Amino acid sequence: MEENMLHQRSKLQWLKHGDQNSKVFFRKINAMRARQRIFQISTPAGEVLTDMKDVTDEFVSYFQTLLGGTRVQRDIDLNFLQSGLKYCFTIEEADTICAPITLTEIKDAAFDIDEDSAPGPDGYTSGFFKASWSVVGNDISAAVGEFFTTGRLLKQADLPSIQVIKDSLQEFAALSGLQVNPNKSQIILSRVGQQGKQQILDLLGFQEGFLPVKYLGVPLISSRLTMADCKPLIDKLDSRIAGWNHLNLTYAGRAQLIKSVLSSLHSYWASVFILPKGVIKILEAKMRKFLWQGSTGRGYAKVEWEQVCRPKEEGGLGFRNPSYEPSSYAQTPMEAYPK
Repeated sequence: MEENMLHQRSKLQWLKHGDQNSKVFFRKINAMRARQRIFQISTPAGEVLTDMKDVTDEFVSYFQTLLGGTRVQRDIDLNFLQSGLKYCFTIEEADTICAPITLTEIKDAAFDIDEDSAPGPDGYTSGFFKASWSVVGNDISAAVGEFFTTGRLLKQADLPSIQVIKDSLQEFAALSGLQVNPNKSQIILSRVGQQGKQQILDLLGFQEGFLPVKYLGVPLISSRLTMADCKPLIDKLDSRIAGWNHLNLTYAGRAQLIKSVLSSLHSYWASVFILPKGVIKILEAKMRKFLWQGSTGRGYAKVEWEQVCRPKEEGGLGFRNPSYEPSSYAQTPMEAYPK
């Protein structure tokens, strides 16, 4: 009863004094202005601009370069599109097309090839495979069946294969109107000699790229994830917490931000990588400090972190504990997750 009265009284005080020139409202105004301003940017050349006029000029120059090109507009033939609408599969025809390839179909296709046709890369004509089908038939059928299941055949690395990639990109550009920009495109090569590497780069017109690179917010690397690779994750966590320092959040507000924002950052990375234990400890420490102090500064926790991460019905706040590895999540029953 007393809590409800205080809650109602606080609303009355807010309505009464809400428009006064108090310190709280000026802090809110300044914080909002700070969030909406861009204090510095980095140019493509790596130069950091802090002067507002330089920042404005750089934005204008960038978008003039980006949007100043001639736009190619392709005409759409409606008659051609309408002519294709009458070709629709029935349910039976669709089931037939999507049905798995049988061994009989593979054998029939192999035996339909002319015996005097040109040999394949292995030097054998179809006549050899027909004559020795009782020996090699099962292996050939398994290889072809795997292709229809996985979409992958034997690897082939030669210049004609690279030309197919370039032709596919050109066909995509012709159909969609989206041009591939060689200056912004890179190709990452591995275990390719210098001569072959140069031939591939000359054929595609791309620049050579090197790992690690960032893709969809996470690094693409060729080795095991290290503490240094996880620095963007830690920096992003710090930047989020720093942006909330001026909001004067309550415990409930900080708890909600940990559950909906900070834990999501960790979960996204953990769904891709097995994070090092050192990184997990850093994430736990920053979340714990933000919960109790509102920042990442020094302080003491009022409740043990393991207790905080328990489900609400067990006295916790329902946080997802970063100490869980992705393999642990995959092996844990759904009812064991905090609600």
